Amino acid sequence: MKHQIKLILQRQNKKPEIVLYYLFLALFLFFLPFNHTLVIRIGFPLKISEIAIIGLVSLSVVLYFRNRNFIYRNCIQFPSKYLYVLAAFFLLYFFSTVFNFFYAYPYTLDYYEKRFSIPIDSMLKCGYLLMSYSCFFLSYLAFKLNKTLFLKIYIAGAVAASIYAWYLFSFSLLNLHYSTLPGGVEHPQAALFKFGHFIRAGSFKEGNLMGMFLVVSGIISIYAKKYKLSGFLFLTLITTASSAAFFTTVLFFGGYFFHLFYHRRQYKKILFFSLTSLFIFASLCISPDFRYMMAKFGLFPSKANADATFSKGERLNLASVALNIGVDNFIVGVGPNNFAWHYTHYNKQEVYNHRETRMAANNVYLEIFSETGLISLMIFLLFLFFLLKKSFKHENKLLFGGLITILTYFFAYPTFTTLFIWVYFALILAHNENNTNNN
Repeated sequence: MKHQIKLILQRQNKKPEIVLYYLFLALFLFFLPFNHTLVIRIGFPLKISEIAIIGLVSLSVVLYFRNRNFIYRNCIQFPSKYLYVLAAFFLLYFFSTVFNFFYAYPYTLDYYEKRFSIPIDSMLKCGYLLMSYSCFFLSYLAFKLNKTLFLKIYIAGAVAASIYAWYLFSFSLLNLHYSTLPGGVEHPQAALFKFGHFIRAGSFKEGNLMGMFLVVSGIISIYAKKYKLSGFLFLTLITTASSAAFFTTVLFFGGYFFHLFYHRRQYKKILFFSLTSLFIFASLCISPDFRYMMAKFGLFPSKANADATFSKGERLNLASVALNIGVDNFIVGVGPNNFAWHYTHYNKQEVYNHRETRMAANNVYLEIFSETGLISLMIFLLFLFFLLKKSFKHENKLLFGGLITILTYFFAYPTFTTLFIWVYFALILAHNENNTNNN
């Protein structure tokens, strides 16, 4: 990696603005997983990656005037249809925000602790969407400049976050004193299983978020042919205790190996892999902790798994509430980040009325439908369709399988503005681009 950086400096004649641009790209990609640690709290958590994005956007303006060829040469091939779709989505997103500033609903909204106020919090969500767009474009630029180098930096950050996750997991499980990184939450999300109590959130706010990051990063590591590091990242899923992460990992590897063996006409290996997987699943079913996790999918219901069964019921109820909100407000929705304020009015099951907890749809598709309307959802799905079509055309279907995995995870994921997801989207677009700096 050091050798590659030296070559870059030589090629760019050590121009300070170019060197600084590479430095900010490296900081941006490395610190992506530190989502709820190493942050500056200014009413909301401002992350190192977000600071780097702000710096990169500012530098892009400077480079536009001082070294215009650098921007044009590396961005000219960005497909215009993605720009149009994302622009249309943002306009509808912003319109929903403004419309709900002034619209008075004929029922009392819920009250939860707010960062600032309902309108400002909703506008902040628009800001996060723009941050996601910036992440998408900047990641594409990074992979155009030097895909190999910046994938290494991204994976290095993922490994660092995984080591931190294992540290919190092991020390909390053994009841040893642990210290969180500066800027992190005082009491990270934890889980209680038969074998003990442990922190499951890693460097994120929740185990589910950390699980998604590890799944995506593991797939990117396979793409970069860092197989041992990929194995380490997938193994780190143990620390998250995320049922959704485990399920989508099985889905990914099932599809990956089936495609690999089927393409090579190795049908006996398909049979062997299937039987081995069934045997491993049956063996794991002996564990009460595994049965507890499977109860979230409707398997092994019992009194011992009552909490998991309740969690499954709560997720289904959230989906029902989000669907009803979307149907009643299908044109513009109730506004970005406003699902929680309408939850109680639409919730018909008192057992799931948690007034002390701010609720979220926990489903990306229903979140968009309920908060910004049907047209916004259709445009977002069109964007995803373009990505699916692009990745399916790749000779190697790895990125296509990874995208299917992410879109499946979205059914149990709270937001689509998590930055590392947009890095993966950018990687799909940057794949097979003619780039002499890739190696």
